[in-house]
Amino acid sequence: MKRELNKSGCPVNYTVELLGDTWTMLILRDIAVFGKHSFNAFLDSPEKVGTSVLTAKLNRLVSEGILRKEIDPEDRRRGRYFFTEKGYTLL
Repeated sequence: MKRELNKSGCPVNYTVELLGDTWTMLILRDIAVFGKHSFNAFLDSPEKVGTSVLTAKLNRLVSEGILRKEIDPEDRRRGRYFFTEKGYTLL
């Protein structure tokens, strides 16, 4: 059974549950520090996240409003990920 996010209602608990895992922090680092924006660029990180984990983490960050996904203008089959205003505030 999947655990409900932020079941305590505490903002600190919510932040830890959303951002407190290694892969999420590394995705945010890759965007903020290394300027990575594509799925394949995240896969090329030295930590070697798996594709299913990366997909889940990116989808979660988008659904929580931390990142936005845009269609890559050069290849419309691919997405590019950018911080939202909420994401920049988080940084």
